[in-house]
Amino acid sequence: MAKARNKSLYRAIHGLRHGRLHRALHVPGDQPIPAEKLAAAKHSSNPTLVHMANFASTLKGFHHSKKK
Repeated sequence: MAKARNKSLYRAIHGLRHGRLHRALHVPGDQPIPAEKLAAAKHSSNPTLVHMANFASTLKGFHHSKKK
C-alpha cells in the first residue's frame, strides 16, 4: 500500500460502512444521492446521519481519478 498523505482522511474513509448512507436515505446503491435528500440529512436529529451527510458532501467536492 502506498503511504497515505493525509492519515486522518485515510482513517475516515477506511472506517466507512459502504452503502450505509444510501440505505439510511432509501436510495438504491447504484444511484447518486439527490441533493435535496443530502441537505435534509444534514439537518437530521440523528447525529450519525448528520456526520455521514457532512462527510459525503465534503467528498463530493473531491475530483476522483478515473482508473485506466
